[in-house]
Amino acid sequence: MPLATRIQAAWDHRRDYFAAEGWEAFRLIHGSGDGIPGLAVDVYAGRYLVSIEDPTLPQGPLREALERIHPEFGFSEPAKFFWIGKEGLQKSTLASNPAERFEVRENGFRFEVRLGEGPHTGLFLDQRDNRRRLSALASGRRCLNLFAYTGAFSVAAGTAGATEVLSVDLSKSTLRWLEKNLALNQIPASRAPFLAKDVFQYLKGARRSRTRFDLIILDPPTFSRGQTKVFSTERDFGTLVQDCAGLLQATGRMLVSLNTRKISPSDFRNTVKSALQPLGKKILETPSLPPDFRLGEEEKKNPPVKFCWVV
Repeated sequence: MPLATRIQAAWDHRRDYFAAEGWEAFRLIHGSGDGIPGLAVDVYAGRYLVSIEDPTLPQGPLREALERIHPEFGFSEPAKFFWIGKEGLQKSTLASNPAERFEVRENGFRFEVRLGEGPHTGLFLDQRDNRRRLSALASGRRCLNLFAYTGAFSVAAGTAGATEVLSVDLSKSTLRWLEKNLALNQIPASRAPFLAKDVFQYLKGARRSRTRFDLIILDPPTFSRGQTKVFSTERDFGTLVQDCAGLLQATGRMLVSLNTRKISPSDFRNTVKSALQPLGKKILETPSLPPDFRLGEEEKKNPPVKFCWVV
């Protein structure tokens, strides 16, 4: 099947969701799930982040096919392209439009995204449904967002009327970005404090002071080097889940998320269950990825992102 036909089919699969949800940012092409292995295309209000892992995919015909369907999205922006390639195990920026920072909307939230500055835009689209779920739970509750990154979950909780949303991340640069997102959504600093601190140090202090939260977001990196600890998912994930669950109020809820294929879905669930058992807590549900993240047959066996809600 020609490349242009497969791209059109990918859009046709998402057309009704796009109309119903009013997406400004979404995944248009998700690799083998859309019959184009080695390709991911994310749309951000008329800009395209194109990630190519298959070097045989031709950029010219790909761009032409995307430009052909671009008017169907109804964005005021002309099509702009930002390209990400892969060299060995590392993703790198290819020749693209000049870097750009701009705003996108999602479910009433506002986020600053950045294209052309590397593979990460500041907004993980695969967490869209979890942000909406958090928003539905957050009113009148105290929330903790660990490994907060640019604060998309903090925005979701703060916009929905959480009494407090504490964001913790070691990176001062991402916390400055988080601060911009809070301001975009008119969330007062008094309700949304943030700490530039090692998460493991914060948890140690929180346990000592018996701090409690109604909602906790735990979305750690697969590997990180903190001030006092090197975190490895395979080795430390269960302990991290248990330490966080210990800060939940009796009626609290926690979102646990992991982005790695090194841990299978069954191992993910079993690790979380084992960590929760001594605390008398359990997995409430394990949501699927949003519909624009269309999984191929192999990915269905081991999705790139796993998450569950804990109660």
